[in-house]
Amino acid sequence: MQPKKAALYFLFAGLALVLAASVYLATATPVSAQCGSQASSCKNCHEVQGQDPVNADGTGWHQSHAFGDFCYICHAGNNQAKDKAAAHEGMVPPLSDVKAACQQCHVADLDARAQVYADALGVT
Repeated sequence: MQPKKAALYFLFAGLALVLAASVYLATATPVSAQCGSQASSCKNCHEVQGQDPVNADGTGWHQSHAFGDFCYICHAGNNQAKDKAAAHEGMVPPLSDVKAACQQCHVADLDARAQVYADALGVT
């Protein structure tokens, strides 16, 4: 192949590649994640989007447990649901079953830890 012809060939091949990539990128569907992050729908909607935030509810529990995604352990519900009704289906009041929820992580000091939050919430 002649050098001039080869240069034209590579030029047109490069232009075709740029054109194809431009069309692909222009028509690509943007990614859409529920509520905007990889956290559970509980954290995404309540904290990230600010819909009824709980981390500053005054009990201290949510703040001290904010490092993890533990909402479903105490409240049940569906922490992966994409809409509010499905997320809240099957929810239970906090501390309705302390042994089932708190004892998973706090085996040795369950009673002392649970009592602090029970007092703050006014439950026995």
